[in-house]
Amino acid sequence: MLENLWFKEEKKKKFLQIYLFSAFFTVVSIFLTRTLLPFSEGLVSVFMVSLAAAYPTIRFLKEDEEEEISKRYSEGKLLERHVKEIGIFLAVFLGALTVFLIAEFFVSPQFFMIQKDVIKRINPSVPLRGMVSVATNFWAIIQNNLWVFAITFLVSFFISAGGIFVIVWNASILGVFLSNLIMGPGCPNLPAILAPTCYMVHGILEIIAYIIAGIAGSLFSKQFSLYFFRKIVNEEVFMRIWKDVTILVSIGVLLIFVAGAVEVF
Repeated sequence: MLENLWFKEEKKKKFLQIYLFSAFFTVVSIFLTRTLLPFSEGLVSVFMVSLAAAYPTIRFLKEDEEEEISKRYSEGKLLERHVKEIGIFLAVFLGALTVFLIAEFFVSPQFFMIQKDVIKRINPSVPLRGMVSVATNFWAIIQNNLWVFAITFLVSFFISAGGIFVIVWNASILGVFLSNLIMGPGCPNLPAILAPTCYMVHGILEIIAYIIAGIAGSLFSKQFSLYFFRKIVNEEVFMRIWKDVTILVSIGVLLIFVAGAVEVF
């Protein structure tokens, strides 16, 4: 029932409501994990949030794609549509991030142990990027983030809901990292409560890039399946979608480089 309400809010492009739904389901997932599934709690909670978000978000993407294609919108209109999709994914990410950040203050130290194991492998002076890596320079950061970008694209291409998991996983990693930053070393010349602002600019740019990768992978997956499995192809539509995917991937890669520059310089 609730996932249908979530879907309706996505159809209306109400980003605040989507943010609140994401935050609510994250709270519920953490509570249920603590109560019913007391093992690998940090990872299980990410799976549960992803499960809740997958149905309304993927359904919205598929229906929106079919609606736009059927109307034969121009390329500009397609890109405008993707801006709305990015807003929806970003609202889901920020809702989960907010709850994961706050939850770290109240759950047991072992709850997010998997996320903390990832954080421990990262150089403390290097902002968290959602994957295991020790990056010490600009090119190492770019290489890591491009790897995450490629994984997100491929996961979304093969399993549409997999892109949701990558986004929520990054939200859990970043949320736990930021909460520990507030409780720990903080940020130079800033009060502890404002420490997350040191990492949010390039962090949000990276997340938007990953979201773009997920949207591009899902979009290309749909056209691929229509052609190879259902033998349905419209050359005009296929070329427009292919151009759209190419533009989205190019924008995502550009954001990766911009985020890396902001992080290092």
